[in-house]
Amino acid sequence: MFAAQDMIRSFGGKVVESISLPSFDEIISAMPDTEYMEDLNSEYPYGSHPALIIGNLAYGLRKNINGWLANFDGRPQILEELIEFNTLEGGRDCTTTKAEFERNLKAFREMASRIVKNLLKEYEADVIIGPCDSRTGSVGSSSDFSVANLPLGFADFDGRGFGLHMLAPKVEEAKMLPIMAA
Repeated sequence: MFAAQDMIRSFGGKVVESISLPSFDEIISAMPDTEYMEDLNSEYPYGSHPALIIGNLAYGLRKNINGWLANFDGRPQILEELIEFNTLEGGRDCTTTKAEFERNLKAFREMASRIVKNLLKEYEADVIIGPCDSRTGSVGSSSDFSVANLPLGFADFDGRGFGLHMLAPKVEEAKMLPIMAA
């Protein structure tokens, strides 16, 4: 990673180290339907807002799973068969409506986008780059930014691949290309 930073600097780029990306809780706090689900959260050991997260994931799952499962031979081919095969609490008990899902997704993306845009402005940066095993990619996806993967090589100690994720606002992907080409 240090070699990548040095290369960016050698091309005249500014490298700002150790900026804080938003936590999942910061982003999800923008979702308008968190309050009525607070009482459900005590039932789950997964941290804050799990009922809302499960509800929204379940809605998306229900909407898209049958098309995805149809790509495979054999069973399961539809959500009901998957539930039968492997108990899937979130998918089976989904009470999230399309309107709730869309409202929460919009608020979630707007909050994440606002936070990331503020970071870019605060640090006078064009892109954000972080390790692939950090929150960089998920924050970028949450904010509806473009996310690029920059493979760097393999770790000497275990052969595991490592690299960087880079974020840039939509329609500003051209700012990523010179870095990707370096």
